[in-house]
Amino acid sequence: MPTKIKVTFSPFWKNCSGSVAIEFAMLLPFFIAVILAIVLQWYNALTVSLLDNATYEAAHQLRIANSTVNNAEDYRDSVLCPLLPSIITCTDIEIGVISTDDFSTLEDWHTTDRDSVLNQFCTGAAGDIIWVYVRLNLNSGMRWIHHYITQNTHDDAIFQESSAVVVREPIVTGTGLTC
Repeated sequence: MPTKIKVTFSPFWKNCSGSVAIEFAMLLPFFIAVILAIVLQWYNALTVSLLDNATYEAAHQLRIANSTVNNAEDYRDSVLCPLLPSIITCTDIEIGVISTDDFSTLEDWHTTDRDSVLNQFCTGAAGDIIWVYVRLNLNSGMRWIHHYITQNTHDDAIFQESSAVVVREPIVTGTGLTC
């Protein structure tokens, strides 16, 4: 049996021209680029998913209870950051929380300048609608990765954005913070 295999593959072993090695060398950069693109896209999707989950959980905490903090930075550090895994650094995150008691303003939030929302912290009262907006700045560590993947650029800065809209439960006591 081994002689049959040896006879079947013998034409391949006799070819010593090096064309296979040259073809491999020509295709290797493209293969590596495809593998790298797959890994980078996976990393991008993972970051978006983790940020969305943390944003929703932070908004959910505002929905069911009064916050013990009075500004966006403290809320980021005490509520949002513990929900994030270690691949997302908390220093690269900006957060804004605004509220209203009328559904008609939700459309305005969609078109509003997102920079004006950042660092606001208005939790509203029970029954109010709360918009939690989180922006992860990717310039510090992984900018070169996301430069080619995302189209979300703002003055040469690259961000991942996430937001959650919740209605505060009527059972929440206290007035909350209004702006």
